[in-house]
Amino acid sequence: MESQSGCRVANEPDAGAAGGLGFGLRSFLGARLAPGFGLFADHTGLKERLSEAGLVVTGEGAIDRSTFMGKGVGELAALCREAKKPCLGLGGAVIDRAAAAQFFTRAYALTPDLTNPESAFADAEEWLARLASHAATMWKDS
Repeated sequence: MESQSGCRVANEPDAGAAGGLGFGLRSFLGARLAPGFGLFADHTGLKERLSEAGLVVTGEGAIDRSTFMGKGVGELAALCREAKKPCLGLGGAVIDRAAAAQFFTRAYALTPDLTNPESAFADAEEWLARLASHAATMWKDS
């Protein structure tokens, strides 16, 4: 891109987000790059809504170090911590429990806590419902 247009975008922050969408929009349409979660939070009034929440539940396939490198799940957990709101993280796996403990009030995993990866993939809907139920029970009992 740089050799064709002189536009030096590849190393700009957020150029690689959303599978390179930022790079394409910046390169070909002159878009301004900004962190996606911040835009989302601003446009939805997330901080104001969060102030009314009693508990936040969020999750992703694997809670690992990348969760806390600008992904929505990690950013939401950080906002919750800042607002002193409890935040539960649900994941197919919690790879980095130490990092998860810094952001989430509690983090729960399908594997190996409730099942094995094969079963989780084979019947994801069932296992996610069980994980949510488990997290709710554990939260209620604490």
